[in-house]
Amino acid sequence: MKKICSVAFLIVSALFAEKPSEKKVKEVSKYIGYTLSKDMEEAPGYYDKEALIEGIRAYSKGESVHIDEQEAQRLFLEAMDEISEKQAKENLDKAECFLEHIAQKEAVIEVQKQRLYYKVKKEGDKTKPLKKEGAVTVHCMIQTLDGMVVLDTWKDEKPLELDFSDVIEGVSLGLEGASIGERRVLYIHPDLAYKKSATLVPPESLLIVDVETQAVTP
Repeated sequence: MKKICSVAFLIVSALFAEKPSEKKVKEVSKYIGYTLSKDMEEAPGYYDKEALIEGIRAYSKGESVHIDEQEAQRLFLEAMDEISEKQAKENLDKAECFLEHIAQKEAVIEVQKQRLYYKVKKEGDKTKPLKKEGAVTVHCMIQTLDGMVVLDTWKDEKPLELDFSDVIEGVSLGLEGASIGERRVLYIHPDLAYKKSATLVPPESLLIVDVETQAVTP
């Protein structure tokens, strides 16, 4: 917890080259308070808003609070694990429900039942089939089911060099049979993506990958 707060302080400090005005300090402080409250609302039962305010007031007045910091940190981490598990289950349920629905669409092609589907947005050059050896230059947008954008090379105006040895299984399987210039939208179950890893996306997130192959990299 202390590390998170320290990083937040450094980021806020970096926003200003010199001492900020009182107005800016109030706006930033208001934003931090709003963000904390929003996070707390998304995890009901794990935080007590009044107790949090009490702790802030006590610290600002130089008063001590009777807490066991190690025990508080242990309970905090335990709560985070519970929240993550709950979120993972909810995301997995949503992913499987979505895939069951998308499988009924006429233009959607099944690669693996209840695991991987795609639709073709633009046909490619059938005389130039995509090969899995080496790398391929692509444009792509990767997002979760709730619209969280992980990557958008069209927006960044910078294509991505994709090495098939490094991509998630869902992308590798989803591009089977594609050709250069083809554009597909892949619907990838968490099992073929990042599973419970929450490094890039929330745990058990379904990925929607809009990808267009540009050229094979020698």
